[in-house]
Amino acid sequence: MFLKKSNFIVADSSFYLCFLEDIKRPDILILMLAEFEFAIGGKIHSEISRCEHYKSIDANEHLTILSDYDFSEALRPFFSKYENIKGEGEAIALAVILFGLHKLDKLILDENEPRRWVENNLPHLIPIMIGTVGFIGKCCYEFHVLDKEESLQILSEIQKSPFRVTDKVLNEVRSLIN
Repeated sequence: MFLKKSNFIVADSSFYLCFLEDIKRPDILILMLAEFEFAIGGKIHSEISRCEHYKSIDANEHLTILSDYDFSEALRPFFSKYENIKGEGEAIALAVILFGLHKLDKLILDENEPRRWVENNLPHLIPIMIGTVGFIGKCCYEFHVLDKEESLQILSEIQKSPFRVTDKVLNEVRSLIN
């Protein structure tokens, strides 16, 4: 059962899609999965499992898929149809449950509206909330999962990809890495 595992990282689908689809670097996601425990719900799993490179993380022992429950249902009215389909509400609801069980390390959210909603309604999650690009930075300078050169290369790939992130955020993380 997932409760026996250490603390989890809960991320929205854009985190996984960044590596599996946008920059086509499942190797980086595999490195992260080797170091951390991740938990996802059924909506996010459904979205990322359609990716060409999903097979590279399918059945990874550090990815716990909790698809028996619709975690997002309680938060559905607070998010747009698009955000509900992509699983932001699911990620937040799962994070709340794991936080309550003292089993949450990080909540990775990239979309502005869900981030603001957390800030306004769940301020206890603010200290552990981060975006994909910020998490890549922490994987370099705090967790030492990625080296400096590799991290900067990933940020360059993200900047050229369809992944939506501002140059300001990319430059802030680059500064922290350097």
